[in-house]
Amino acid sequence: MCPPIKHGPLHINPYTTPSGGGGGGGSTPSPTFSLSLSPSSLAVQQGDSAQTTLTVTPQNGFTGTVNLSLVNGHDQVPQGLSLSPTSVQVTGSSLLSRALTLTASSTPTGTYRIKVRGTSGSLTKEADLTVTVSAPQKASLTLELEGNGAVVADSRACRSGTSCTWEFPKGTSLTLTALPDEGHYFAGWREACSGFGACALVLNEDARVKASFAPIVGDFQLGELPSPVVVPAGAKTELVVELVLMGGLSAPPGAYGVELSGRLVGTGVDQVQYRFLPERSQEGRLVLELQGPDPDEVWTYFSAPTELTVALGNLRRTALFHLAVAPCVAGCGR
Repeated sequence: MCPPIKHGPLHINPYTTPSGGGGGGGSTPSPTFSLSLSPSSLAVQQGDSAQTTLTVTPQNGFTGTVNLSLVNGHDQVPQGLSLSPTSVQVTGSSLLSRALTLTASSTPTGTYRIKVRGTSGSLTKEADLTVTVSAPQKASLTLELEGNGAVVADSRACRSGTSCTWEFPKGTSLTLTALPDEGHYFAGWREACSGFGACALVLNEDARVKASFAPIVGDFQLGELPSPVVVPAGAKTELVVELVLMGGLSAPPGAYGVELSGRLVGTGVDQVQYRFLPERSQEGRLVLELQGPDPDEVWTYFSAPTELTVALGNLRRTALFHLAVAPCVAGCGR
C-alpha cells in the first residue's frame, strides 16, 4: 500500500496567465453619433421661420445619412411646424454643423417643448428643442385720398373722399397703384410715398400715405416729332416731346405717362431702352432718355416705325416716327 501524499498550501500567481489561455480583450465599440442644437430655444412668428445650428458628432467611425424629424417631447409637435433639411450626410470623423430651419406656417401660438430626432439604420438620437410661436406683429397703413380716384394694394381698394387704415404683418411688401376716375389724373403721392408712379413700401412700422387726384381741365396734342431719331449703339440721346396745351390745361410733367413701342424698342441687346425723365421735363415739354443697343450687336444703320403714346388720365395721344440705330463710330460705351 502506498503512503499517503501530503498536500502543502496552494499558491496562485495573479500575474501569470494559465498555459493555453487566450488574451481577454473587450469588443470593439459600435459606430454611433450624437445630436446637439444651438440655440436649443427658438422664437418664431406665425408664417415665419427661425434657425438653429444642428451639430452631428460621429463616434467610433460612424458615417452615413442621418434622417431628421420633429417628434413629441414634453409637448406634442404642433400643426404646421416643419423643419428643413430633413437629412444630413456624415462623411468623415469631424463634427458636422448645419443650419436647421423651422417654419411655423399655420402653427397655433404657444410654447412647445419637443425634440429633433435623428435616425440612421437602427440608431436613433434626439435633442431637446423649445419653440415659442407668437402672433405676427402688425403695422398699419393709413391712406388719405384727395380728389376723385382710388388706390389699390394687395387686392384691397380705397376710394376717394375717404381715409382707409389697413393692417399687415410687419415686413409686408406692398405696391400702391393710383387709379384716377374718368376725367381726372393722378397728381402725386405725399408722406411715405412720393412721385407719380406706383409706390413700393415695406411696412416695418406704421405708415401714412396721401394720394391726390385732380380734374383734367383742357386738352393737349403732341407737337411734331423729329424723324428719324437716331440712337448710336452704346450711346445715350434725348428725345424731347413738345406738348400743345389747350383750354388752360396745367399738370406737372410727372403726371403724364409716356410709352414707346416698336420693333427697335425693348430690353434686347439689339434694341433701344428708354426712360421718362420728369425731373428734366417741364410743363408742355417732356424729356425721354434713349439708350442705344450693344455696340457688338449693331453693324449697320437700321430704322423702324415707332409709336409714342402720352397719357394724362384718360386722355391719350399718339404719334408715329422712325427710330433708328447706327453702328458705333468711336467709344460708344465700350
